[in-house]
Amino acid sequence: FRKLCETLRQHMVQSQKYSNSTSIDLSKPETQNAHLETRLIQLNHAMNMELWQEAYKAVEDIYGLMTLSKSKPKPSQMFNYYTKLSAIFWKAGNHLFHAATLQKLFVLLKEQKKSITPEELTKISTRLLLATLASPIPPNKSPIDECLDQDEVTQEKIKRLSGLLSLQQPPTRLSLIKDLSKYNVMQHVYPELRDLYRWLEGEFHPLKLSERVTKCLDYVQTKPDAVEENYIQY
Repeated sequence: FRKLCETLRQHMVQSQKYSNSTSIDLSKPETQNAHLETRLIQLNHAMNMELWQEAYKAVEDIYGLMTLSKSKPKPSQMFNYYTKLSAIFWKAGNHLFHAATLQKLFVLLKEQKKSITPEELTKISTRLLLATLASPIPPNKSPIDECLDQDEVTQEKIKRLSGLLSLQQPPTRLSLIKDLSKYNVMQHVYPELRDLYRWLEGEFHPLKLSERVTKCLDYVQTKPDAVEENYIQY
């Protein structure tokens, strides 16, 4: 499978390099779409086999094709892309970008008002809320730590990950928290979990926090579809 993925990648490079001497025209929408569909299938198989490095490479290939394309990818393709990318980020332990990807997925689904049901919107909203709140709170850093964190390798990595989501600025926990209000996420989540945001981010009651939050967490754990919807991982 790795050999096949590498061959596909090399074919793509050769097609671009020798575009004048081959019959492959990457400027044609149908050609771009065929390549995109191939990479999405490749991504699905990589994830089914839990070859996460190959899955990430496939995601980068897909992003490159979307950048190359003059027409917007189909919503179904973007849904597949964001769904798989969120799983890759979670597997890599990058919870911040995982939540940022779910936000992209939420906005995409919300725009497809005709095809999405209220139940589906509630499920993705709830997952986005839990993922955002579960994002690690960044530690307070000294000026020296800040300088050490600004090395070129780290910055380049964050830039590449942000690029995969077409983000102008890297996401932060604070920006994702603010976006919960911006996109009216709270009005769609399960009523039993609406208070979770208020207890953790809105009001400051340390002595009551444990009791209040436990009710919400118990609800998540006892919900019949908690495992199926991946709520339990948060």
